[in-house]
Amino acid sequence: MAAGDILTIMHDNAGNRARIEAKTREILSSPAVPILLGGDDSVVSPFLAGFADHGPVWILQIDAHIDWRDEVHGERYGYSSPMRRASEMAHVAGMVQVGLRSVGSARLTEIEAARHYGSRFVTAREVHALGVEAALRHIPEGARVVVTFAATVSTQASCLASPHVRPAASPIRRSSISSQASASGRGSPVSILWSSIRQTTLTACRRSPPRAFSSM
Repeated sequence: MAAGDILTIMHDNAGNRARIEAKTREILSSPAVPILLGGDDSVVSPFLAGFADHGPVWILQIDAHIDWRDEVHGERYGYSSPMRRASEMAHVAGMVQVGLRSVGSARLTEIEAARHYGSRFVTAREVHALGVEAALRHIPEGARVVVTFAATVSTQASCLASPHVRPAASPIRRSSISSQASASGRGSPVSILWSSIRQTTLTACRRSPPRAFSSM
């Protein structure tokens, strides 16, 4: 059931976040699971904030980068910062960050901050060597989990591999999860996770504004 596009206004950063969080809370008030498609790093924090009354939750971040910058050019809710903001939310019990191939815009201070918080890092190499269990073993049995997926982590969605259809994401590198699988001549060990989100991810290629869905 589509909940519709969320209105976003250029430069109205606080208002955009408020509308995303409000729509997430609205969907969670019904017997449904919210799915947010589109946007950039700035949409993640308000989406996660919308789960405040439904915690504790764990975050399973599937991404090539750790996204732990406290701020970038003075902006604390945008590029490379969503996991840092998530760590400050009382209802977030922990996070597992999967598919890392580099620290991206992070510096040593961000890596240390993430480790001090208790974030579990699972690199792309570990996923290929050990399978999805390398990530799932860190999540407590029975935990409620919010999954975030970034286009930079995989090349399996061909439409996501081109910057002109996802300009908010940085270029995909050869060391990403699926490119490693191709180089090794075998299927990606994240296929279990991928198959469940592939269709909704492909839908994102055809829409630029954030779009909220409620999945019954």
